[in-house]
Amino acid sequence: MLSRIKTLSAFALFVLLTSACESFVSDVDGLKSDPKLVVNAYLSPEDDTIKVSVKRSYPLYQLRPAYFEQLDPVKNATVILSEGSNSVTISFSEQYQSYVIAQSNFPIRAGRTYRIEVRASGLETVTAECTVPVQSAPAIEITEIEQLSEYGYSEYRIHFRFRDHSEPGHFYRVAAAQQYNFPELGVRAVWEIGIEGTEDLVSDVSRQGEYFSYKTNRVGAMEGPLELFLFLGLTDEHYFRFHKSVFGYEGDNPFSEPTPIYTNISGGVGVFCAVRKNIVSVNIP
Repeated sequence: MLSRIKTLSAFALFVLLTSACESFVSDVDGLKSDPKLVVNAYLSPEDDTIKVSVKRSYPLYQLRPAYFEQLDPVKNATVILSEGSNSVTISFSEQYQSYVIAQSNFPIRAGRTYRIEVRASGLETVTAECTVPVQSAPAIEITEIEQLSEYGYSEYRIHFRFRDHSEPGHFYRVAAAQQYNFPELGVRAVWEIGIEGTEDLVSDVSRQGEYFSYKTNRVGAMEGPLELFLFLGLTDEHYFRFHKSVFGYEGDNPFSEPTPIYTNISGGVGVFCAVRKNIVSVNIP
């Protein structure tokens, strides 16, 4: 059943889906809010490129697009990434709508502290720092490929686990995805399938050196083989706290507790953080 398991050197598996209704506020004396730079960047030695997203926030009480991704990129910013005495200015890529540089030109190394500075006309200059975890992400161990035959076709769940490093102070992100191939279009698409019944962001508080066990959501194989990916990230605290706050945010839900979105961007919003990645592919014929 399991025809191939291999480790991939690089893989992007970060999907955020946020939405908000358009609204118009009148006759309210509220605090004024100037637009700020929105900076998002994830550093990893396992990636072959560095991407920095730079956008502009909307002032409070102003009509805004329904989806965060509709914020327009700031294309004329100056983005400087540095480590010690070494620095590089990153150029904007129209293809990726972000500031992009190959790691061959500026390698990201384990244990090093990096600083980013972003300047744009008419907006406050922002800065941030993060340190890349020294240790690699733990190995992923597949413990079972569960087959469920219902409704005339087979579905599968992948059971897997990893063991925490013995030292304290680790943060982890776990995810799973399915790949779809469209040969006629020359396109490969990856969709997150989710983890069943377990937190996908965890720390090793009170669990140092223990195993963490997971299983994916059910995924069907109606035609052809299944191509799945399991992702484990050993993250810094900035990554962990930012994603915890984003996943706990419920927008305009009047019944939810206020959840401020974490940021380590001085002068702006967003996150500048680091993650060590381990990705395993699983093919089920």
